[in-house]
Amino acid sequence: MIIKHLQKRDAQTSVIPHNTEKFIGFQIDGVRYLDSFKFLPSSLDNLVKNLHNDGTGPFKYTRRTFGDDNPNVYRKGIFPYEHMMDRSVFGETSLPPKKAFCSKLKLEHITDEDYEHARQ
Repeated sequence: MIIKHLQKRDAQTSVIPHNTEKFIGFQIDGVRYLDSFKFLPSSLDNLVKNLHNDGTGPFKYTRRTFGDDNPNVYRKGIFPYEHMMDRSVFGETSLPPKKAFCSKLKLEHITDEDYEHARQ
């Protein structure tokens, strides 16, 4: 869907196919987007959690950019994917209610801890 939309806008696009139905990544005007799950043994969230078990030492570039003050930069963010139904939602200036973070894909709600993380 993304590639089809960008082709209509005359963006220079190319894809890196896995097979005829799936892509490993794509490139838009020289910027490459890769599906990290295709290259890694687990989800990015699990890998970061495992790496964080060793402290913040392995996060050399994260620490250099954001410092050690905010522990939230060392974990995956929370995003209300199904709440984002159209572009107007990007104009909202406050966090949606907790029920907006419900995942129909996983059939689960976020925890109070995850909602607090999103709030921060």
